[in-house]
Amino acid sequence: MPEHHLTCLPHQPYSAPRHGDLLIDLYYLDPETPMMEFKSDYSCTANGNGVKIPLFIAGPLMLLRSRQGEEIANNTESFLNRISGRPSFNPTPECCQCEVCQEVRWLLKDCRCFDDCQSRWCSRDSVFLFEILKEVLSRLKKKLLPYSLFHHDYVNMNQFYISRVLCPDTEKDLTVLALEFDTFVKMQSFFILDATKTPDIYTNVFCCLMTNLIRMLRAYVEGELRCAEGDPSDPDYIFRAIRLFPTEMSRAMSVLASALSPRVIDLKKYYYVPCDSATFMSSRDEQDRYLWSATNCMRSLLVINAIEPFDRCAEHQVWEVILSNPAVKDLVDVINTV
Repeated sequence: MPEHHLTCLPHQPYSAPRHGDLLIDLYYLDPETPMMEFKSDYSCTANGNGVKIPLFIAGPLMLLRSRQGEEIANNTESFLNRISGRPSFNPTPECCQCEVCQEVRWLLKDCRCFDDCQSRWCSRDSVFLFEILKEVLSRLKKKLLPYSLFHHDYVNMNQFYISRVLCPDTEKDLTVLALEFDTFVKMQSFFILDATKTPDIYTNVFCCLMTNLIRMLRAYVEGELRCAEGDPSDPDYIFRAIRLFPTEMSRAMSVLASALSPRVIDLKKYYYVPCDSATFMSSRDEQDRYLWSATNCMRSLLVINAIEPFDRCAEHQVWEVILSNPAVKDLVDVINTV
């Protein structure tokens, strides 16, 4: 029986016929499901007329971000250095002795407001909170964001999240790399706007999750790695940090992406499995290829360090920035005509 890596207790392997009741369809939530309302950039809660995110997702996410800030202030090692990158493809069948299972059950059944989360988990470590968030995301019936083939292939061709790509030989090469990264940021912004143009609860959860993961990665770079090069809100802040701290940044981004991407990024099989391999590839090999592709997609979202593409109120501003680059405008026009 598989063990939960945090509690080391055995859990039953997931079986769709036996454990299908663990899945949560966000389209069919109980009308009484507690919600948190956010400002359009998901930085903090709003008092009415905000974007509604289920408490069972927003609660552990925002408490994790708050706890990370406390730990950085106290010189405690970040959860990004301590979490496992073990992917979560399916829900974990409940084990009554497992503390993570107990807390997820309480969160889904009995928690009524964010204050309840704060009171109950006031002394909990950030790694524990991350495990709760990860388990809740694994229970969503549908992955948060479908990727287009264009988006998937563009990420594969432009791997700015890999440190060896960011080691040019000369200053001229560095200048070219910076220009290429600027194009990458604008194209990523276009793909995000395109994928989230129809607002629904899944895309709202995706935007809330990604903006706050980006903020936590910024906090890690600024507070723990003590990177003083540039402003944390600069698009190339994470890009520069990968060059300055390749080992630390590679691990932090990889474990975060591999742990969460299987439940966040939705890829069609033909994106990552060649047609001539599809008939004889084992399910394990297919899963490994999917994880590799999904992890890369999520790292490519983290590296652009941009909140605005996920903020519906900033859409007009983002479009102006995208189309200000003639090369990007031409690429966008080509994609839109296909």
